[in-house]
Amino acid sequence: MTAAQQAPVLVLGEVMRVLVAEPGDAVDRAERFRSTIGGAEGNVAAALARQGVPACWVGRVGDDDAGRYVLRRMRAEGVDVVDVAVEESSFTGMLIRNTSAHGAISVTYHRAGSAGSLVSATDVARAWERRRPALVHVTGITAMLSDGALGAVVELLDRAAADDVPVSFDVNLRLRLAAADRWRTVLPALVSRARIVFAGDGEIDVLAPGRPQAEVVREWLAGAAEVVIVKNGDHTCTAFTAGGELTRPSLVRAVIDPVGAGDALVAGFLGAYLAGADPDGCLTRGAASAAFAVQHWSDTEGLPTGPELDAFVAAIGNAREQVLR
Repeated sequence: MTAAQQAPVLVLGEVMRVLVAEPGDAVDRAERFRSTIGGAEGNVAAALARQGVPACWVGRVGDDDAGRYVLRRMRAEGVDVVDVAVEESSFTGMLIRNTSAHGAISVTYHRAGSAGSLVSATDVARAWERRRPALVHVTGITAMLSDGALGAVVELLDRAAADDVPVSFDVNLRLRLAAADRWRTVLPALVSRARIVFAGDGEIDVLAPGRPQAEVVREWLAGAAEVVIVKNGDHTCTAFTAGGELTRPSLVRAVIDPVGAGDALVAGFLGAYLAGADPDGCLTRGAASAAFAVQHWSDTEGLPTGPELDAFVAAIGNAREQVLR
């Protein structure tokens, strides 16, 4: 079956135009910026498409130059944008940031009231009627953009449940979007409906303060989750299943820009999951995808192709065999 014949991964969320200061420049002093795109779900869609996995994006952009830029770039990545509505009454969100291999990343958002935040359950229903996806992916970010966006997320989960389509959910907690109490109120009901859950260890601490992380993970596994992937502060990743857990190290050797690494990991994991890989294979491919992404200055520039991932993962396997001999 060719990529064009496969059912796509459907992502729901906001994709923004991103302006990145030249490497080494602080945003408040920069005279030159590079233009790209960004947004958690859009990054995952672009990464999957780069691997050869069909992906479609459901969302909205403004009827403006930034919106046309975003659509053009997403199409160029191979993502199906037929379900993206153009909102005449609003604007396309924008993000301005610096790059830093080891220091703090300074990010300024211009997205309050943006077209992306106006996505609704109707957008999801229309997209679902067009095709039945192989898997859906969404993050906590979209749920926090607006009440309408939260309704779109719920509609997506309802449609997926009705058609037995796997749901991937990345917590992606951003306190600049909503206070911690709001995240604690909204997220549990959404996470409990996902078959694949991604979360940082710090995010779990915010969602469930004072509770052991292992207890929270067991609670998620007692719900719909088949696997929970925890991104640890020491740059390792742990996959938890009903049968146990396994931890794999980061494969990153050089960092130009860490932004987008988490989304690349998600895409690598999901691509392997759809191909039938076990959790170990999924984690390895996810870590490999992230290792490519951080060697470039934007969320999407360094994303690997399928053959590049294959070669890198094969090299990792060969190295492990040499160690065991």
